[in-house]
Amino acid sequence: MKYFSAQSPLLLIKVTLLLTACPGLSNGDVISKLFADYDKALRPDFESGKPTVVQCSLTVESFGNIEEANMEYRVYAYFHQHWTDSRLAGKLNRTITIKGGDIDNIWVPDPYCYNARESNMMMPDEETHSNVKIDSNGKITYSRGLSLLASCIMDLEDFPLDSQKCSLKFGSYGHTTEDVIFMWVPGKTEVSVEHKEMAQFEYKGSKLESDIDMFTSGNYSTMTATFSFERRIGYYLIQVYFPDIFVVVLSWIVFWMDKDDMGNRMTLGITSILTIMFLLGSLNGNLPKVSYPKALDWYLLVSFSFVFLTLIECTIVFLFESSAKQDEEQIKFTKHDVPLMTRISTSVKCAVGSKAETRTTSDDVYGGVPDNDLEMVYRAAKANKAVVDDMSLHNKRDAKNKKRERIADKIDKASRVLFPLAFVVYNVAYWVYFSK
Repeated sequence: MKYFSAQSPLLLIKVTLLLTACPGLSNGDVISKLFADYDKALRPDFESGKPTVVQCSLTVESFGNIEEANMEYRVYAYFHQHWTDSRLAGKLNRTITIKGGDIDNIWVPDPYCYNARESNMMMPDEETHSNVKIDSNGKITYSRGLSLLASCIMDLEDFPLDSQKCSLKFGSYGHTTEDVIFMWVPGKTEVSVEHKEMAQFEYKGSKLESDIDMFTSGNYSTMTATFSFERRIGYYLIQVYFPDIFVVVLSWIVFWMDKDDMGNRMTLGITSILTIMFLLGSLNGNLPKVSYPKALDWYLLVSFSFVFLTLIECTIVFLFESSAKQDEEQIKFTKHDVPLMTRISTSVKCAVGSKAETRTTSDDVYGGVPDNDLEMVYRAAKANKAVVDDMSLHNKRDAKNKKRERIADKIDKASRVLFPLAFVVYNVAYWVYFSK
């Protein structure tokens, strides 16, 4: 109690001096006195005719998903605007911060995002995160939280080995350069990004530009922030490239399968084609319907061609093999038959000898050679035609069939080397070209 009594006079003096120096604090009249005789409809320096210069800066909290199908991306950021209003200079001896509905008492710029599809920039301050700081010299800083869904025109020719540049373009909605000039804070060349991590892209940097756009209604100052992104290839390697490579390699098993097993060969090849078509369709379902082939399209289409050529190879081998088998079936009945000259000689013996005995002997020796072979020779001689030994035809056909079988074997053996080699060469050329 003694301590309180000794300090009480000093405490009362301090409170009295504070209330005397800042009477507005006692009745909550600071805001009303600050904006007394202030016309918020007029911009700063309106009477002097000079344009109000608004210097801006952008701080990105994070990036949302970049949607290739709709060619858009989402940005969460803080937009800071700085300008000087001489009408508020000298009214305070310290910096004051106002928020919410109190911001409606002051003139503020009207920026908007040119390429925004969804934006909260035009929303009232009561419905978003915003504040205004006013110092004793009339310098004002207006900060506002932004949530933007902006368009981003993408070139997908190198997809998924591509890099994209997406931008945000800001400018005044209703003031020409005669009234308001927007510009980035001098000396600032990049946008501050707090969280750069993204699922499918890697943030590579940004660039700030200021320009003037000319319209029929006048010239408008604009600011552009351009962000550079490089796509991460890991997802597509796991989900598309590696499965596609395995499917193509799997289709080469037919080169080691039995040449007569056409059904299983064709089944394996057709299954491989359907798998590649499924990969191509499922991938393009999440991408815009562009009129040019993408890098991944080229890869899958060439893989499709490799599997299709495998089916063609199987067909060619089967044709060679089946034609040889058919010829063998056609001449099979002559393989163990009696040669033509033997049959003729036997027929002569039958004609000059004892008919019954000779026929019995010839039947026992030659297994029932027909008696009309002499008639065949006679008719051939009468028609001036030669009699050909069918065993010589058999030997020629047999050699021809063996040659066809050797060709089929060579095609399979050559395919075992040429197909993998060509696919490796294509992969090297593909990755070198698109990874430039």
